[in-house]
Parts: sequence; structure tokens; C-alpha cells
Amino acid sequence: MRAALQAAGVRLADQAHIDHVARGVYRVGDGSRLLACKLFDGPQAGDRARTERAAYGALAEGGAPVPRLVAVDEANATIIREWMAGPTLAQTLRGEAPRPAWEQVSAAWDALLTALDAWTEAMDPARIERARTLRQAELAAVAEAVIASGLLQKEAPAWEAAVEEIRRLAAAIGSASVRTVPLDLNPGNVVLGAGGITFVDLEAFGLDFPDWSLCKATMLPHDPTSGRPGQALVAGEVNAPHPCDDSRLLASALLLALADAAGLWRAEPSHPAGLALVRQLIDRTSIVPHLAATLV
Repeated sequence: MRAALQAAGVRLADQAHIDHVARGVYRVGDGSRLLACKLFDGPQAGDRARTERAAYGALAEGGAPVPRLVAVDEANATIIREWMAGPTLAQTLRGEAPRPAWEQVSAAWDALLTALDAWTEAMDPARIERARTLRQAELAAVAEAVIASGLLQKEAPAWEAAVEEIRRLAAAIGSASVRTVPLDLNPGNVVLGAGGITFVDLEAFGLDFPDWSLCKATMLPHDPTSGRPGQALVAGEVNAPHPCDDSRLLASALLLALADAAGLWRAEPSHPAGLALVRQLIDRTSIVPHLAATLV
């Protein structure tokens, strides 16, 4: 880390200027500057560092809301970027800071994807179509796993209709075109600063459906240990205009909430709080009229 900081022109008298803030990420004070120093580890550390370095440079040129890159130390798989002050979206979803308006986040997301579209346009169209087919298959698999999870009451009169509704959620999401998106984005990597919203820690990119990806970046899972329900930014708007009730965005949020409630991506046992977000989203949409009656 000190070698990378030297490459960035930072001179440290002692370690008091360095704060560990997350795995591999340090906040460094350099007089009037605050910098983020990120150390990559593991067998692909160098590749991940090069990807993130290239991403910051290319995206900044395209006007995307990303931090300014200060220095790169390839020998030590370390990058230095400007520190983005402000709460993360994860903190706001947990109630530790005021939530942003949905429109703020979606506008920043659109700016990021617009900058990434040049990468998609440079790809072989056949590769893009293969990726779309694979992503559609993944969505269908998520829907079938939710159906088979025991989350729904099979004896309910609405069972068969609810099953088809869940499948239609996956089909609606997959009816869009795939675009290049950050694959590792989550609410902890969305910073709400005084100058606007910034996306950080961009290590990996791929082709996926933009609404599905945006919902993953703006949702927190429920916590079976504490009983904390899941949170979704799109479900938290009370007075602001909402996306139309048949949109791919709400379909994405609802299918993700169903997968979370069904415990598809966790080892912990399910908890009744897992359905709280599902019920909240169902109240927002008319595209699943039979689903609520079948929830366990």
C-alpha cells in the first residue's frame, strides 16, 4: 500500500493517516486530500486491478458518475482513487441516513450504462444474443426455484395461476435487451455524496438485463437472524411517481424479493420477515393478482 501511495505522490509520516474501511480498502489522508487505496488479492488480483483501472478511465471519459483515478501500482495490484465522502445506499436502506429519491439513483444508473454502451456496441452481435439467451435461462431457473421452494401454498385455489405469474415475471424481465453492466454492484458500492451519486469498486463487467441489475444494486436482503425485513429503494417511495405497475423494473424487484424470501442465496433458515418486502411490492403492482393468496 505504501508503494502505491508513493506512486500517487502521497508522503505519510505515520500510519495515523490510514483508516481501514472495508476488506482491502483504506481511506488515506494526504493534507487536504482524501484518497481511497484498494488492494487486490487472490490469484486474479492483477487482472481485477487492471479491469478497475481501465473502467475508471474509460467511464470518466464517457461522463459516468465514477471516482477520479489517481494512480495505479500494477506490481502490487493496488489502485488509488479519490475518496467519495457520503453514506452508501446500503446505509440509507438500513435507516442510517436519509434515502435518496428513486429518480436520483436511476438517472445516475442511466449515465453509467450510457457510458458502457460503447463496450456493448464493440461486441460481436452473436455473442450478445448468446448472453441474452443464457440470462433468460438463468431468470427462468430462478422462477422455477422459487416455485419449488415451498414459499407458495400448493393447495391454495390460486396456486396454478400464481405459478404462471412468477414465470411471467421472469419472461417480462428477459424481454429486454442485454447491456454491459457492473456485475459486482451492490448498495454498498453506491455512494451518495454532496456532488451526487457515484458508483465505486467496479471490478467486473458483463452482459445482463439493466432493470434486473439495477434492482440488485438497490436492494438489501432480509436478515433471518435479526428479523429485519428486506429493503428495496423502488418500494420506499411514498409520494413520488412510481414506475408503471407492469414494468420490468417492478417485475425484477419482485422476483428478487421472492428469491430472497425463498432462501435461494443463503444458508440461514427462512424467517417470516423475508416475505415483508414481497408483500410490499405485491401491493404496488397488479401483474400478480393471485400470488398474495398463495404465500406461506
